[in-house]
Amino acid sequence: MAPMICRWCVGICLALPLSAQAHAAPVAYVLDQRYATIGFTTSGLFNTQGYFQKFCGRMTLDFQAPQNSTMDVTLDDRSITLSWQPGARMLESQDYFDSQDFPQIRFHSISTKPGSTPGQYDILGELTIRGVTRPQMMVATLLSAAPGSQNAGTADVYVTGTLQRSAFGMISDQLTVNDAVVLSIHARVMLAN
Repeated sequence: MAPMICRWCVGICLALPLSAQAHAAPVAYVLDQRYATIGFTTSGLFNTQGYFQKFCGRMTLDFQAPQNSTMDVTLDDRSITLSWQPGARMLESQDYFDSQDFPQIRFHSISTKPGSTPGQYDILGELTIRGVTRPQMMVATLLSAAPGSQNAGTADVYVTGTLQRSAFGMISDQLTVNDAVVLSIHARVMLAN
């Protein structure tokens, strides 16, 4: 079955090899939409959880030197799914993502360093929304499947961070939607033996 990479990101993402030794050198992985989710959560008068259905990205994981690991993710902000569909259309409006003029959101890592607990990494990057680029800290946690389990040879990568939507010019509905938005990426990658 061919990877489900949407047409809009063909020019952005390249198919990267999975065959190198995962623990010997940096290994590049593609975020496959079949095995990854990108979501966000807001709170306030209306608590909202949503997902982006179209995205592509690359991660390079270096288990021996985490500072060499990188992440680059681009998503289509017109592909929002919410339980309340009019809310998805509202988020595409000029008051929020302004999807007509700025259809993509991008996160590109600048530096990676070990976090406070084993398997956790602090990723500093640049987040671009509505044509505005701001520094953004994300925390990545790498969880490997237990040997002998059905998913042995895979790793789950969780990446989370909190942004202030006002920093990107999204200031509408401040009485009903908090300024803080929690981002989350969950990806399952195959580890080479």
